[in-house]
Amino acid sequence: MNTRIRVYFYVFLMGLFLIVGCKAGNNTVTNKKNTNTSVSSTWRPRFVPETAANASASSSASEIPATNSINLQINTLLDSIAYYNKFIDKAMGYRVIVYSGINREDANKVKEKIYKRFPDIDVYTTYKQPSFKVKVGDFFTRLEAQKMYNQLRNNFPNVLVIEDEIIIHR
Repeated sequence: MNTRIRVYFYVFLMGLFLIVGCKAGNNTVTNKKNTNTSVSSTWRPRFVPETAANASASSSASEIPATNSINLQINTLLDSIAYYNKFIDKAMGYRVIVYSGINREDANKVKEKIYKRFPDIDVYTTYKQPSFKVKVGDFFTRLEAQKMYNQLRNNFPNVLVIEDEIIIHR
């Protein structure tokens, strides 16, 4: 019962605030031209057109040349970034995995086949116990790796595109 009284009290207060807040007041001023101007317009900023006196004062301010140039600072920063980027030799990219198995001889045979068919591409053999993996290429995008995948899948049945750390060739 106590909560019911509170609800009615809050509804009554909200209604009272609504009635008092919406009370018609004398918020408009009528001038001789019969245009209504809101009281809030007295607080709004007004645009004053530039006169000859104001124009001469503003033109002298715009003629001051800039003393500090940020271009030198930006060039210095870009040079330092380029210097540090010279030492980065690895990045995340994509490779095509051609063989994954426990037999070293099979991994070497697959590697030789790839070298015969694609002499310009890099082939990597990795051993992580208990399996050997033969990976092909250093590709920045998956699309480049997919092109190599399409060329290899006719000769090798278990070809996959994987995300791996690649070597950046300069």
